[in-house]
Amino acid sequence: PATGLRALGSLYIEPLHVIVSRNSPIGTIADLAGRRINAGPAGSGSRVTALNVLAAHGVRANRIREIGELTIAPALAALRSGRIDAVIEVIGLPSNEIRTAFAALPLRLVPLDHLVVDRLIRDNRAYTATLIPPGAYPRLDTSVPTLGVAAVLVTTSDLTGAEAEAATRLVFTTTDLMKNGSAQGAQVSWRTARTGLTIPLHDGAERVLTELGAR
Repeated sequence: PATGLRALGSLYIEPLHVIVSRNSPIGTIADLAGRRINAGPAGSGSRVTALNVLAAHGVRANRIREIGELTIAPALAALRSGRIDAVIEVIGLPSNEIRTAFAALPLRLVPLDHLVVDRLIRDNRAYTATLIPPGAYPRLDTSVPTLGVAAVLVTTSDLTGAEAEAATRLVFTTTDLMKNGSAQGAQVSWRTARTGLTIPLHDGAERVLTELGAR
């Protein structure tokens, strides 16, 4: 265990996307049994979450025909060419790669079973129930229930209190993150800075978030 890790705060939730062709017979996560799936690179958090979600829906690795290790762009290309049946990716919303693919191809998102999501978040405090809202991607007309993981700004206990305070204050009081190129910038808020944390907050970050909450 890396006992020296400390959080400066949760930035935004990264939803799990399960992407299939619009005309695919896959309607539920359970339907992925026997299919060719891309779950992300070996060792990645996205892959770990994807396999956990599949197993929780009764689709364990030995029931999957193929589990690819591509990153998101080549995975979407493989879906387009028919070499795989589904792409599973944990990624910030909206994802530029997924938005581009939805604009060019007839795609849809597969929802997670809400009872399974409830069970997963009871067992793992890193997970949270979330929705991919209508309009997040081209031709997405309804909300899609899924599971999310927080993107967390992480440091170590070696960072001084003053440094942690300065960094936390800068991140959670800056209002022009989207202008500077962050698609998720509008989601960064001190109000959600404790969401999905699984490591302790740095003492300096704790002081700043408490101060912001008291205003």
